Amino acid sequence: MLKKLEKIKKTLRKIYIYTTKRVTSFVGLRYAKITTPAFMVFMTIIFASVLYLPSSFIQASNNSQNTQTHPSVYNENHLEIINLKTNLTKGDNWNVNFQTFGKSDLKIKPVKNTAFSKNIEFVNLYCGEKKVDNVFDGEYIFVKDYSCNEISKIKNISTVAGSKTLEFTFGGIATEAQNFACDTGTLNDTCTVSTAQTISDQTTISGTGDLIIASTGNLTTAAGHSFTINMTGATSLVHIQTGGSITGNLASLNSQDLTIDGSINANAKGFVGDQGPGKGVRSAGGASWYFGSGAGYGGNGGNNNRGGLGGVSYGSLTQPIDLG
Repeated sequence: MLKKLEKIKKTLRKIYIYTTKRVTSFVGLRYAKITTPAFMVFMTIIFASVLYLPSSFIQASNNSQNTQTHPSVYNENHLEIINLKTNLTKGDNWNVNFQTFGKSDLKIKPVKNTAFSKNIEFVNLYCGEKKVDNVFDGEYIFVKDYSCNEISKIKNISTVAGSKTLEFTFGGIATEAQNFACDTGTLNDTCTVSTAQTISDQTTISGTGDLIIASTGNLTTAAGHSFTINMTGATSLVHIQTGGSITGNLASLNSQDLTIDGSINANAKGFVGDQGPGKGVRSAGGASWYFGSGAGYGGNGGNNNRGGLGGVSYGSLTQPIDLG
């Protein structure tokens, strides 16, 4: 798209220059007096329209996923979250700053195992320093035709440890903000997890300090979900103490040091039954049961005793990184 537009610009520029020269050379001719002014106006409009086409349109045409930060000329209403991820301690305020462009309905709702009655408490919504009243119904925040020329902020309290996620929808585009609250400390110093926490799918737990999973602590995911631990400090330590555990899929774990006195267990955390690329097949059995064939991973699954073929092979036998 971008190459085509640049080519059109160059072509029109040549036509424009050539036409200007022709008008100068033959201004005394009758046909030029009649036809060239109208033609010049027409060409000027076309040339200017393409030459000064907004760069946001070109960017959006080449990458439709950039509409959040580079909206197309057909969708000027959008929202940008300033602090996408926040590291907290249980009981801290969770402030998410964002900026809106244009006017549209604003909806902010908890998602991914987050709920206002469960693990966060709504305090206020602000446009600059001005509080926006009557926007919370107990489940989500909604403002009709929201418009704010300053930085907006939603203030919540992270009432328990663990990860929480809010989804912001504005101008028909949804984006998310996330926090992780430690039982004590933060991920930028020493974060201690001493309670059981369900981690949402695709969550990243990151910071520059240490992560300690205490003897009563547990990080877990639902089947088919995964999360990442990324501690980037020069001396960062991840320590799973005796009795502490991770029972879920770790997409990756990055830390300068890792000490495991407890356990990491991903049993039954792969694809749920009858799902995934290597799933087996079900053959008719009794009124409420089936004969199932085996799932495949690193090799084909076994057939069932009714002739149903096992699941096809996928993943690696020697370097298993896909969900089972």
